[in-house]
Amino acid sequence: MQFIRLSSVFEQSIKTYKPNDVELELKGSNGSTQFYAWVNDTRESLANISSVPYQQLCRFDMNPKRQRSFSWLNNAFNDFKNYINDNGFTTKTSQIDIAFDLIDEGQLADTLTYYKPNVKRTALFNGQTGKQESVYYGTRSSSRFLRMYDKKVEQENTLTLKYSRLKKIAIRKYKSFVSNNNSFTHQDVIDNVNSDVTVFPFLDDLRNYSNFETAIDWVFNQKKLVEKQKLPASWRRLEIVVRGEFISDKVTFNDDVIYEYISGLHNNVLESISDPILRSITIGVDSGYVNPKEISASLNLQRRNILKYDKIVIYRDNNSYNTKVTSFENFDVMSDKDTKKVVRIITKNDDHSLRDRILKQFNSQKKALKDELRSYSV
Repeated sequence: MQFIRLSSVFEQSIKTYKPNDVELELKGSNGSTQFYAWVNDTRESLANISSVPYQQLCRFDMNPKRQRSFSWLNNAFNDFKNYINDNGFTTKTSQIDIAFDLIDEGQLADTLTYYKPNVKRTALFNGQTGKQESVYYGTRSSSRFLRMYDKKVEQENTLTLKYSRLKKIAIRKYKSFVSNNNSFTHQDVIDNVNSDVTVFPFLDDLRNYSNFETAIDWVFNQKKLVEKQKLPASWRRLEIVVRGEFISDKVTFNDDVIYEYISGLHNNVLESISDPILRSITIGVDSGYVNPKEISASLNLQRRNILKYDKIVIYRDNNSYNTKVTSFENFDVMSDKDTKKVVRIITKNDDHSLRDRILKQFNSQKKALKDELRSYSV
Protein backbone atom coordinates (compact mmCIF):
# COMPACT_ATOMS: atom_id res chain seq x y z
CA MET A 1 0.00 0.00 0.00
CA GLN A 2 2.86 2.41 0.79
CA PHE A 3 4.36 1.81 -2.65
CA ILE A 4 1.07 2.67 -4.42
CA ARG A 5 0.53 5.68 -2.19
CA LEU A 6 4.04 7.11 -2.70
CA SER A 7 4.00 6.45 -6.45
CA SER A 8 0.72 8.34 -6.74
CA VAL A 9 2.02 11.29 -4.69
CA PHE A 10 5.19 11.59 -6.75
CA GLU A 11 3.26 11.32 -10.03
CA GLN A 12 0.93 14.11 -8.94
CA SER A 13 3.88 16.28 -7.88
CA ILE A 14 5.48 15.92 -11.30
CA LYS A 15 2.23 16.71 -13.10
CA THR A 16 1.84 19.84 -10.98
CA TYR A 17 5.17 21.33 -12.05
CA LYS A 18 6.16 19.86 -15.42
CA PRO A 19 5.85 22.13 -18.48
CA ASN A 20 3.08 21.36 -20.95
CA ASP A 21 5.54 20.27 -23.64
CA VAL A 22 7.03 17.59 -21.37
CA GLU A 23 5.33 14.20 -21.69
CA LEU A 24 5.33 11.98 -18.60
CA GLU A 25 5.70 8.22 -19.12
CA LEU A 26 5.20 5.61 -16.39
CA LYS A 27 6.21 1.97 -16.57
CA GLY A 28 5.10 -0.30 -13.75
CA SER A 29 5.61 -3.97 -12.99
CA ASN A 30 5.99 -6.22 -9.96
CA GLY A 31 5.84 -3.52 -7.31
CA SER A 32 7.90 -0.96 -9.20
CA THR A 33 7.12 2.27 -11.06
CA GLN A 34 9.68 3.87 -13.36
CA PHE A 35 9.09 7.55 -14.14
CA TYR A 36 10.28 8.91 -17.49
CA ALA A 37 9.87 12.27 -19.19
CA TRP A 38 10.12 13.02 -22.90
CA VAL A 39 11.99 16.33 -23.10
CA ASN A 40 12.76 17.71 -26.58
CA ASP A 41 12.04 14.24 -28.01
CA THR A 42 14.59 12.64 -25.67
CA ARG A 43 13.54 10.13 -23.04
CA GLU A 44 14.91 11.07 -19.60
CA SER A 45 14.76 8.72 -16.63
CA LEU A 46 13.47 10.70 -13.64
CA ALA A 47 13.12 8.25 -10.76
CA ASN A 48 12.03 4.79 -9.72
CA ILE A 49 9.83 3.85 -6.76
CA SER A 50 9.69 0.21 -5.77
CA SER A 51 8.51 -1.91 -2.88
CA VAL A 52 11.08 -4.00 -1.01
CA PRO A 53 9.96 -7.66 -1.04
CA TYR A 54 8.79 -9.11 2.29
CA GLN A 55 9.34 -5.80 4.10
CA GLN A 56 7.21 -2.74 4.80
CA LEU A 57 9.71 -0.59 2.92
CA CYS A 58 9.84 1.42 -0.29
CA ARG A 59 12.90 2.38 -2.28
CA PHE A 60 13.24 5.66 -4.17
CA ASP A 61 15.99 5.88 -6.83
CA MET A 62 16.85 9.08 -8.64
CA ASN A 63 19.73 10.74 -10.50
CA PRO A 64 20.66 14.16 -9.04
CA LYS A 65 21.75 15.23 -12.52
CA ARG A 66 18.08 15.40 -13.51
CA GLN A 67 17.34 17.61 -10.49
CA ARG A 68 20.03 20.01 -11.65
CA SER A 69 18.80 19.97 -15.24
CA PHE A 70 15.08 20.47 -14.63
CA SER A 71 13.90 23.00 -12.03
CA TRP A 72 10.34 21.63 -12.30
CA LEU A 73 11.60 18.19 -11.24
CA ASN A 74 13.42 19.72 -8.28
CA ASN A 75 10.16 21.42 -7.23
CA ALA A 76 8.29 18.12 -7.56
CA PHE A 77 10.92 16.32 -5.49
CA ASN A 78 10.73 18.97 -2.75
CA ASP A 79 6.94 18.52 -2.57
CA PHE A 80 7.44 14.76 -2.39
CA LYS A 81 10.03 15.19 0.36
CA ASN A 82 7.64 17.41 2.34
CA TYR A 83 4.94 14.76 2.05
CA ILE A 84 7.32 12.13 3.43
CA ASN A 85 8.23 14.40 6.36
CA ASP A 86 4.65 15.38 7.12
CA ASN A 87 3.37 11.80 7.13
CA GLY A 88 5.84 10.21 9.53
CA PHE A 89 8.00 8.22 7.12
CA THR A 90 11.58 7.46 8.22
CA THR A 91 14.32 7.41 5.59
CA LYS A 92 17.95 6.56 5.02
CA THR A 93 20.30 6.60 2.04
CA SER A 94 20.83 3.00 0.93
CA GLN A 95 22.96 3.41 -2.23
CA ILE A 96 25.19 6.06 -3.79
CA ASP A 97 26.63 5.86 -7.32
CA ILE A 98 29.60 8.13 -8.08
CA ALA A 99 30.32 8.44 -11.81
CA PHE A 100 33.38 9.68 -13.69
CA ASP A 101 33.00 10.37 -17.41
CA LEU A 102 36.14 9.63 -19.44
CA ILE A 103 35.54 11.63 -22.61
CA ASP A 104 37.93 11.47 -25.55
CA GLU A 105 40.59 9.75 -23.47
CA GLY A 106 41.07 7.23 -26.27
CA GLN A 107 43.36 4.30 -25.54
CA LEU A 108 43.85 5.35 -21.91
CA ALA A 109 40.13 4.90 -21.20
CA ASP A 110 39.94 1.68 -23.23
CA THR A 111 42.79 0.07 -21.28
CA LEU A 112 41.84 1.38 -17.84
CA THR A 113 41.35 -1.47 -15.40
CA TYR A 114 41.07 -2.07 -11.66
CA TYR A 115 43.16 -4.47 -9.67
CA LYS A 116 42.82 -5.73 -6.12
CA PRO A 117 43.56 -9.31 -5.03
CA ASN A 118 40.53 -11.62 -4.81
CA VAL A 119 38.10 -9.12 -6.36
CA LYS A 120 35.75 -10.82 -8.82
CA ARG A 121 35.80 -9.45 -12.36
CA THR A 122 32.78 -9.96 -14.64
CA ALA A 123 32.80 -8.81 -18.27
CA LEU A 124 29.62 -8.35 -20.32
CA PHE A 125 29.83 -8.53 -24.12
CA ASN A 126 27.58 -7.25 -26.89
CA GLY A 127 25.73 -10.26 -28.30
CA GLN A 128 25.93 -8.94 -31.88
CA THR A 129 29.39 -7.38 -32.14
CA GLY A 130 31.16 -9.49 -29.50
CA LYS A 131 32.70 -6.29 -28.16
CA GLN A 132 33.17 -5.94 -24.41
CA GLU A 133 30.84 -3.16 -23.20
CA SER A 134 30.76 -3.45 -19.39
CA VAL A 135 33.07 -4.77 -16.71
CA TYR A 136 32.13 -5.22 -13.04
CA TYR A 137 34.76 -5.45 -10.31
CA GLY A 138 33.15 -6.98 -7.25
CA THR A 139 29.75 -8.59 -6.85
CA ARG A 140 26.73 -6.47 -7.80
CA SER A 141 24.77 -7.76 -4.81
CA SER A 142 27.51 -6.70 -2.37
CA SER A 143 27.83 -3.43 -0.45
CA ARG A 144 30.31 -2.00 -2.95
CA PHE A 145 31.51 -2.58 -6.49
CA LEU A 146 32.99 -0.75 -9.47
CA ARG A 147 31.61 -0.71 -12.99
CA MET A 148 33.19 0.48 -16.24
CA TYR A 149 31.14 0.67 -19.42
CA ASP A 150 30.88 2.23 -22.86
CA LYS A 151 28.72 5.32 -22.39
CA LYS A 152 28.87 6.20 -26.08
CA VAL A 153 27.15 2.92 -27.02
CA GLU A 154 24.45 3.68 -24.44
CA GLN A 155 23.90 7.14 -25.95
CA GLU A 156 23.70 5.67 -29.45
CA ASN A 157 21.05 3.24 -28.24
CA THR A 158 19.16 6.19 -26.74
CA LEU A 159 19.17 7.93 -30.13
CA THR A 160 17.81 4.78 -31.78
CA LEU A 161 14.97 4.73 -29.24
CA LYS A 162 14.30 8.42 -29.78
CA TYR A 163 13.92 8.20 -33.55
CA SER A 164 11.98 4.96 -33.40
CA ARG A 165 9.44 6.79 -31.23
CA LEU A 166 9.37 9.82 -33.54
CA LYS A 167 8.70 7.56 -36.51
CA LYS A 168 5.78 5.92 -34.69
CA ILE A 169 4.35 9.34 -33.89
CA ALA A 170 4.71 10.47 -37.52
CA ILE A 171 3.07 7.27 -38.84
CA ARG A 172 0.21 7.62 -36.32
CA LYS A 173 -0.29 11.25 -37.35
CA TYR A 174 -0.25 10.30 -41.05
CA LYS A 175 -2.85 7.54 -40.62
CA SER A 176 -5.05 9.82 -38.53
CA PHE A 177 -4.85 12.57 -41.16
CA VAL A 178 -5.69 10.13 -43.98
CA SER A 179 -8.66 8.62 -42.12
CA ASN A 180 -10.09 12.06 -41.33
CA ASN A 181 -9.75 13.45 -44.85
CA ASN A 182 -11.46 11.87 -47.85
CA SER A 183 -9.59 14.04 -50.28
CA PHE A 184 -6.11 15.53 -49.84
CA THR A 185 -3.05 16.37 -51.88
CA HIS A 186 0.64 15.60 -51.64
CA GLN A 187 1.21 19.12 -50.27
CA ASP A 188 -1.52 18.63 -47.65
CA VAL A 189 0.52 15.79 -46.14
CA ILE A 190 3.60 18.02 -45.96
CA ASP A 191 1.65 20.89 -44.38
CA ASN A 192 -0.33 18.83 -41.87
CA VAL A 193 1.78 15.78 -41.02
CA ASN A 194 5.52 16.39 -41.34
CA SER A 195 7.27 19.08 -43.35
CA ASP A 196 10.69 17.47 -42.76
CA VAL A 197 10.02 14.97 -45.56
CA THR A 198 10.68 17.68 -48.15
CA VAL A 199 14.44 17.19 -47.66
CA PHE A 200 14.16 13.61 -48.97
CA PRO A 201 15.92 13.74 -52.37
CA PHE A 202 13.61 11.19 -54.07
CA LEU A 203 10.29 12.48 -52.77
CA ASP A 204 7.27 10.97 -54.50
CA ASP A 205 3.50 11.36 -54.07
CA LEU A 206 2.91 11.31 -50.30
CA ARG A 207 -0.70 10.23 -50.70
CA ASN A 208 0.87 6.79 -50.99
CA TYR A 209 1.67 5.42 -47.50
CA SER A 210 4.74 3.49 -48.68
CA ASN A 211 6.23 6.68 -50.13
CA PHE A 212 5.62 8.53 -46.86
CA GLU A 213 7.20 5.76 -44.78
CA THR A 214 10.28 5.63 -47.04
CA ALA A 215 10.72 9.40 -46.81
CA ILE A 216 10.26 9.58 -43.03
CA ASP A 217 12.70 6.69 -42.54
CA TRP A 218 15.36 8.50 -44.55
CA VAL A 219 14.78 11.81 -42.76
CA PHE A 220 15.04 10.35 -39.26
CA ASN A 221 18.07 8.25 -40.15
CA GLN A 222 19.81 11.41 -41.37
CA LYS A 223 18.91 13.27 -38.17
CA LYS A 224 20.12 10.38 -36.04
CA LEU A 225 23.39 10.33 -37.95
CA VAL A 226 23.91 14.06 -37.33
CA GLU A 227 23.35 13.57 -33.60
CA LYS A 228 25.67 10.57 -33.48
CA GLN A 229 28.41 12.65 -35.11
CA LYS A 230 28.09 15.17 -32.26
CA LEU A 231 28.92 12.49 -29.68
CA PRO A 232 32.53 12.31 -28.46
CA ALA A 233 34.90 10.04 -30.35
CA SER A 234 35.12 7.92 -27.20
CA TRP A 235 33.12 8.06 -23.99
CA ARG A 236 33.57 5.57 -21.20
CA ARG A 237 32.08 5.83 -17.72
CA LEU A 238 33.46 4.62 -14.42
CA GLU A 239 30.93 4.16 -11.60
CA ILE A 240 31.67 3.39 -7.96
CA VAL A 241 28.64 2.00 -6.12
CA VAL A 242 28.53 2.01 -2.31
CA ARG A 243 25.87 0.72 0.06
CA GLY A 244 25.30 -0.11 3.71
CA GLU A 245 28.36 0.29 5.93
CA PHE A 246 30.15 2.33 3.25
CA ILE A 247 27.63 5.18 3.56
CA SER A 248 28.68 7.69 6.21
CA ASP A 249 26.19 9.39 8.54
CA LYS A 250 23.40 7.50 6.69
CA VAL A 251 23.62 10.17 3.99
CA THR A 252 27.00 10.51 2.22
CA PHE A 253 29.77 8.22 0.94
CA ASN A 254 32.77 6.94 2.83
CA ASP A 255 35.89 8.68 1.50
CA ASP A 256 38.21 5.75 2.15
CA VAL A 257 36.39 3.31 -0.11
CA ILE A 258 36.35 5.82 -3.01
CA TYR A 259 40.08 6.46 -2.61
CA GLU A 260 40.69 2.71 -2.46
CA TYR A 261 38.96 2.19 -5.79
CA ILE A 262 40.74 5.11 -7.46
CA SER A 263 44.15 3.99 -6.19
CA GLY A 264 43.48 0.53 -7.66
CA LEU A 265 43.00 1.91 -11.18
CA HIS A 266 45.71 1.07 -13.68
CA ASN A 267 46.47 1.65 -17.31
CA ASN A 268 48.42 -1.53 -17.64
CA VAL A 269 49.96 -1.79 -21.07
CA LEU A 270 49.70 -5.57 -21.10
CA GLU A 271 51.43 -5.81 -24.46
CA SER A 272 54.54 -4.37 -22.78
CA ILE A 273 54.98 -7.29 -20.34
CA SER A 274 58.54 -8.41 -21.04
CA ASP A 275 57.99 -12.14 -20.57
CA PRO A 276 56.11 -13.62 -23.58
CA ILE A 277 54.41 -16.46 -21.68
CA LEU A 278 53.19 -14.20 -18.87
CA ARG A 279 52.19 -11.59 -21.46
CA SER A 280 49.97 -14.00 -23.41
CA ILE A 281 48.37 -15.45 -20.27
CA THR A 282 47.66 -12.01 -18.78
CA ILE A 283 46.11 -10.71 -22.00
CA GLY A 284 44.04 -13.90 -22.31
CA VAL A 285 42.63 -13.57 -18.79
CA ASP A 286 42.00 -9.83 -19.24
CA SER A 287 40.04 -10.42 -22.46
CA GLY A 288 37.90 -13.07 -20.77
CA TYR A 289 39.05 -15.92 -23.02
CA VAL A 290 41.20 -17.62 -20.39
CA ASN A 291 39.89 -18.71 -16.99
CA PRO A 292 42.46 -18.11 -14.20
CA LYS A 293 41.54 -21.55 -12.83
CA GLU A 294 43.09 -23.07 -15.96
CA ILE A 295 46.51 -21.63 -15.05
CA SER A 296 49.04 -23.03 -12.61
CA ALA A 297 49.28 -21.45 -9.15
CA SER A 298 52.80 -20.23 -9.94
CA LEU A 299 51.78 -18.41 -13.14
CA ASN A 300 48.67 -17.00 -11.48
CA LEU A 301 50.85 -15.54 -8.75
CA GLN A 302 53.09 -13.95 -11.38
CA ARG A 303 50.05 -12.60 -13.24
CA ARG A 304 48.57 -11.00 -10.11
CA ASN A 305 51.88 -9.40 -9.21
CA ILE A 306 52.61 -7.99 -12.67
CA LEU A 307 49.16 -6.38 -12.65
CA LYS A 308 49.91 -4.80 -9.28
CA TYR A 309 53.52 -3.78 -9.86
CA ASP A 310 55.48 -2.46 -12.85
CA LYS A 311 58.48 -4.65 -12.10
CA ILE A 312 58.54 -8.05 -10.39
CA VAL A 313 61.24 -10.48 -9.34
CA ILE A 314 60.87 -14.25 -9.53
CA TYR A 315 63.38 -15.79 -7.16
CA ARG A 316 64.13 -18.78 -4.97
CA ASP A 317 66.20 -19.53 -1.92
CA ASN A 318 69.62 -20.93 -2.75
CA ASN A 319 68.73 -24.29 -1.23
CA SER A 320 65.26 -24.56 -2.78
CA TYR A 321 63.72 -25.18 -6.20
CA ASN A 322 60.41 -23.48 -5.28
CA THR A 323 60.09 -20.02 -6.78
CA LYS A 324 58.55 -16.97 -5.14
CA VAL A 325 57.36 -13.65 -6.54
CA THR A 326 57.52 -10.11 -5.19
CA SER A 327 57.88 -6.55 -6.43
CA PHE A 328 61.32 -5.32 -7.39
CA GLU A 329 61.12 -2.71 -4.61
CA ASN A 330 60.32 -5.32 -1.96
CA PHE A 331 63.09 -7.61 -3.18
CA ASP A 332 65.60 -4.78 -3.22
CA VAL A 333 65.17 -4.04 0.49
CA MET A 334 65.29 -7.66 1.68
CA SER A 335 67.97 -7.98 4.32
CA ASP A 336 68.85 -11.51 3.17
CA LYS A 337 68.59 -11.01 -0.58
CA ASP A 338 72.17 -12.26 -0.96
CA THR A 339 70.87 -15.73 -0.07
CA LYS A 340 68.30 -15.57 -2.89
CA LYS A 341 68.77 -16.53 -6.51
CA VAL A 342 67.00 -14.34 -9.07
CA VAL A 343 65.34 -16.52 -11.69
CA ARG A 344 63.79 -13.77 -13.78
CA ILE A 345 62.87 -10.07 -13.68
CA ILE A 346 59.69 -9.10 -15.56
CA THR A 347 58.67 -5.54 -16.36
CA LYS A 348 55.52 -3.79 -17.57
CA ASN A 349 54.60 -0.22 -18.45
CA ASP A 350 51.84 1.46 -16.43
CA ASP A 351 50.51 4.93 -17.24
CA HIS A 352 49.13 6.68 -14.13
CA SER A 353 48.09 9.94 -15.83
CA LEU A 354 44.38 9.12 -16.19
CA ARG A 355 44.12 7.78 -12.64
CA ASP A 356 45.77 10.97 -11.35
CA ARG A 357 43.26 13.13 -13.22
CA ILE A 358 40.35 11.11 -11.81
CA LEU A 359 41.75 11.55 -8.31
CA LYS A 360 42.21 15.30 -8.84
CA GLN A 361 38.63 15.62 -10.12
CA PHE A 362 37.23 13.70 -7.15
CA ASN A 363 39.14 15.83 -4.65
CA SER A 364 37.89 19.03 -6.29
CA GLN A 365 34.22 17.88 -6.31
CA LYS A 366 34.05 15.84 -3.09
CA LYS A 367 32.70 18.56 -0.80
CA ALA A 368 30.10 19.74 -3.35
CA LEU A 369 28.92 16.15 -3.87
CA LYS A 370 28.49 15.60 -0.14
CA ASP A 371 26.66 18.90 0.29
CA GLU A 372 24.29 17.98 -2.54
CA LEU A 373 23.61 14.53 -1.08
CA ARG A 374 22.75 16.11 2.26
CA SER A 375 20.33 18.48 0.50
CA TYR A 376 18.34 15.48 -0.77
CA SER A 377 18.12 13.74 2.58
CA VAL A 378 14.73 13.74 4.26
